[in-house]
Amino acid sequence: MYELIKKQIASDYFQQRFSNDGQRFVAWYLRNILLRDMNETHDEITDGGDDKQIDAIVIDDDKSLVHIVQGKFIQSGSVDAEPLREVLSAWIQIKDLARLQNVANQKLQRKLAELAAALDEDYEVSFELITTGTLTEAALHDLEAFQQELAKLSDKEDFDATIHVIDNDELRQRYDYSIESEPEPQLYADAGRQQIHAS
Repeated sequence: MYELIKKQIASDYFQQRFSNDGQRFVAWYLRNILLRDMNETHDEITDGGDDKQIDAIVIDDDKSLVHIVQGKFIQSGSVDAEPLREVLSAWIQIKDLARLQNVANQKLQRKLAELAAALDEDYEVSFELITTGTLTEAALHDLEAFQQELAKLSDKEDFDATIHVIDNDELRQRYDYSIESEPEPQLYADAGRQQIHAS
């Protein structure tokens, strides 16, 4: 997936709107997997200085669901537990939105206001670590423990949240599914999606 994504984010759309490959990878995920349009994607990326381990916030009103995304775009190799801890750090900070508003960058501040409104409406929160790598065995064990802990805390604090890791294999499956189910692939031609997939 790394090489395919690398080719796609070399298109003008990604190069002109996002400052580094980390941002472009998260934007690629929003466009190709969450099926956000160009304007939504640009608005939802919060990566940068003082992003507080939150690279994007996507609010899906149709599903009453919030995606809080952290991306790790690596060419090869394993991903240890550190990125998982970054996702958990985002979860801890989300619990104190007022404080987070004071220390976050401007893009994140704007999205946090929308997040607060979504939480008031009891939207579910999905914390997502997306990566072109593969989790180590130890990281997989940590993930299971984190998921169990989050489930307990969610029940106790009436905060409906889950944590997911979308690794290289899962990215491939979701990408293939979106290609097959998208009725108008030309919508993504600006990002090079159709041409690259067909090659």
